[in-house]
Amino acid sequence: MLPIALTPGDPAGIGPDITLLAWVDRAATALPAFVVVGDAEALSSRTTELGLTVPIRRVGHASEVVSAFADALPVFSRRGASAWELWQGLMQHGQ
Repeated sequence: MLPIALTPGDPAGIGPDITLLAWVDRAATALPAFVVVGDAEALSSRTTELGLTVPIRRVGHASEVVSAFADALPVFSRRGASAWELWQGLMQHGQ
């Protein structure tokens, strides 16, 4: 089964906060593994601003997400790419 792909939306909005808090509460809520398709640097900055401890791990393919999810928030990120381009790259990389 493929992991859920999540785009947090506007970096200045509430989406990154919800994404980070969901990862923090992942065990308590039995949340399935997900990958953030977006800006790893923006998420890392927001983590600091919120005072959260959320390790960010860049992944290059969907097959890496589940193993990364237990210890870090998996993020597939490429500067300048649209969400659709990122999703395509996540699914095709390594094939």
